[in-house]
Amino acid sequence: MKMTLNLFFVIISIQAFSQAVIPGDSPLEFKWKYVGSPDFTGSDCYWFSFTLGPDGTPYASYGIQTGYTTYLPAVKKFDGTQWVFVGSHPFGNGYYDYPSLAVSPSGEPYLAFEECSPYCHASCMKYNGSDWVYVNSQGDLLGGEAEYINMNFSPAGEPWVVFSEMQDSEKVSVKKYDGTQWNYVGPSGFSEPFAIQDCLAFSASGEAYVAYRYGNPPYIRIRKFDGTNWVTVGTPILQEGFFLSLAVDTSGNPWVAFDDYSVNFRLSVMRFDGSQWIYFGQPGISSTRISNAIIAFNPSGEPWVTYSGYTNNTWVSVIRFYGNQWVYVGDSIISPNSSDPVNLVFRSNGEPFVGFCHTGCNVVKYDSLYTGIWLNQLGKMLLYPNPATSFITINLSIQETLEQTLKITDLRGIRMLEKPLSGNIMNLDISDFPSGIYFVEITCRESSFYGKFCKK
Repeated sequence: MKMTLNLFFVIISIQAFSQAVIPGDSPLEFKWKYVGSPDFTGSDCYWFSFTLGPDGTPYASYGIQTGYTTYLPAVKKFDGTQWVFVGSHPFGNGYYDYPSLAVSPSGEPYLAFEECSPYCHASCMKYNGSDWVYVNSQGDLLGGEAEYINMNFSPAGEPWVVFSEMQDSEKVSVKKYDGTQWNYVGPSGFSEPFAIQDCLAFSASGEAYVAYRYGNPPYIRIRKFDGTNWVTVGTPILQEGFFLSLAVDTSGNPWVAFDDYSVNFRLSVMRFDGSQWIYFGQPGISSTRISNAIIAFNPSGEPWVTYSGYTNNTWVSVIRFYGNQWVYVGDSIISPNSSDPVNLVFRSNGEPFVGFCHTGCNVVKYDSLYTGIWLNQLGKMLLYPNPATSFITINLSIQETLEQTLKITDLRGIRMLEKPLSGNIMNLDISDFPSGIYFVEITCRESSFYGKFCKK
C-alpha cells in the first residue's frame, strides 16, 4: 500500500539513545480517539491514502468498487462532525491503482494515480471547488503504466510526483507541474532498474529527496536533486526488508524508517549525518516484526514513527523519540487486530493523526478525553494568541476572583508554572518555554477551568 507523507521539517539534536521502546505516559488522560466513526468507509479500504490540509482538515481517498474486480477513487473530508464526500464519487476512468493524495498550500486536494481505460497511464486530478478535473489532461502525468506513485508539494507550492515507469524497466522518475504541463525533474529513469517503494520529501529550503529500493539483495538508495541531476546521498543501505519511509529535517539531512532484515525485520531508523548513514539508536527498535513503517516529525522536532507490528496478527503502534529514548504514544496498540497504517501527520498545533486500514478506513488522533468538556464551557477561559511565541493572555470571564491558583503543565505532566492569581485577566511570559503543547488549569474556591495552548 502506498503512503503519502505530509512532512514537517525540524532541527533536532539528541545526545543519547535507547533501543527498547518503553511505555509512555498519557497526561490528562490523553488517548487515541477516532475522528468520526470507526471504519467510516464501510467495508471499503482499497488503496487508502490520508493527509491533512493546510488548515488541519483531514482528507482521505480510497477505492469504491465499480465492478467485480474494478475500483474508482473517491475522496472524503472530515467536516468537524462526519466524513463527507468531496465532489463526485467515484471519479476518474477505468480501474485505478497506486493513488497518492496531497493538498496544496491553498487547500486544493490533488490525487495522482494510475488508471486503466483500457490502457494504463498515470494521471493527476484536483478538486477545483465544484468537482474533480484533470490537471492538464487524462494521462498527461505519464502516458504509460506507473507504479509506486508518491505525490508531495514543494515549499514553493508546486506539485511533484515520483513513480516507477513500467515502460522503462521500472526505473524511478520525478515530474513536477509548472502550471501548464508536467515536466521531468532531471533525467527520466535516473535509478537502477526494478525500483520499488518510491518516497519523495523536501527540506525546508526546497531541496528534493527521493528514496527507493532496488536490487537483489535489496538496497535502499537516497538521492537528492542538485539542480541538474539526482545524486546519491551517502552509500546505499543494504536492507532486505520491504517497507520504507522518508523524512527530512531542516538541517537538510534525510531520515529513513524501515523493516530491518538484519534484526528479523524489526523497526530501524537511520539518518544521514552529513557524511554517512547512521542508526538512530540501535537496530531493531520494535519488539516484533513490523510492516508499513512511517516516519514524520512533530512541530517540536521529535521524530515519530507509526508501524504495524505482528506475531499472529497485525496492529498499529505509534512511538516517538522523547528525551533519550523511544516511548509509546498512548497505549502500545492503538488499533484493532488486522490493521495497517497508511500515514502519520501533524496539525500545526502539534496534534498527531494516524490513518489505518481495518475493515474500512480509519483515522485517529491523540487528544485529551476532556477536550470536549473544556470546549463546552462557553468560552469562560480565553487564551490568546494561540499559538503564541513570547506572551499569552488568559481572560477568565467569571465573577469569582478569590483564591485563584494557576497551573501550567506540559505534555509529560511536568509542572512548568504554579502561582496564585488575583483578577480575571493576566499576561504571562512564556518565552522560556520550549515549543510544544501546554495545559492551563485555574482553580477557584467553587470551580476549576481548563484550557490549552501551543508555544511556537
